[in-house]
Amino acid sequence: MSQVRILPGAQRTTKPTWGFSARKALRPPASLDGVESAAPRGNVGLALLRLRSRLPNDERMSLHRLRSLARRALPALLVVQAALLPLQSASAAEHGAPSCRSSDTCGSVIVAPVSQAAPDEGDCTSPEPVVCLIRSETPEEREVARDQRMRYHDLLEDMERTECAMRAEGRSEEDIARTLVQMRNEAKDVVRAGMTPEQVAELEARNQKKYGNPLGPTADQLYLKYGSWEKVSEAATRSSAAVDRELGLEFRHCPCDVLQAA
Repeated sequence: MSQVRILPGAQRTTKPTWGFSARKALRPPASLDGVESAAPRGNVGLALLRLRSRLPNDERMSLHRLRSLARRALPALLVVQAALLPLQSASAAEHGAPSCRSSDTCGSVIVAPVSQAAPDEGDCTSPEPVVCLIRSETPEEREVARDQRMRYHDLLEDMERTECAMRAEGRSEEDIARTLVQMRNEAKDVVRAGMTPEQVAELEARNQKKYGNPLGPTADQLYLKYGSWEKVSEAATRSSAAVDRELGLEFRHCPCDVLQAA
């Protein structure tokens, strides 16, 4: 038969006394400054309850002993909890949240250095007039051309962001396409950056003859060409891969969640 220990100031009794409530027994000691606010009550309380249930009968009586054990157990519990939280957050992010690309993997991405070759004065083999122009430039001029091209990519990102917002509002495909074509035509200072005045005049003359508009085709003309407003929107936000590649760039379309979070 186990003996009953007598705490200082306590009265002898033949039965275990349960004068303190379970609520008090599970409460973190007041002397542990900051522990109660730093640790979730549920986790710590459950740990103490399990700890208490494993104590011998004579030690269950001792609130002082329980608190003494808690002082030793709580720091270890907090260390384990702190170690597990990043793993739990990473697991939740991996399994519960949709994956999205970061801003440095979409939009205007540098994939290669600018060519340092001397200006090419021979016959150009590219069907793209802009590519031929880039090849005839010096390396320093190509650096400027790349900066201008990245500004154009920024315009495309703004257009795609507008498209995402309009889709979220439930706007029609026609409204979206017309807005994107208008944005592109109005940003002629960006679209034609790097072109000489002679080249701009030649382009506007060609557009005027072909479309009746020096800025380029209208939304209606593009609809007649492509047959759907969705394809008009795609054409409006398109970037010439050949020109981008010549400048060591690549334009990658961004998903709406990335654009709206930027």
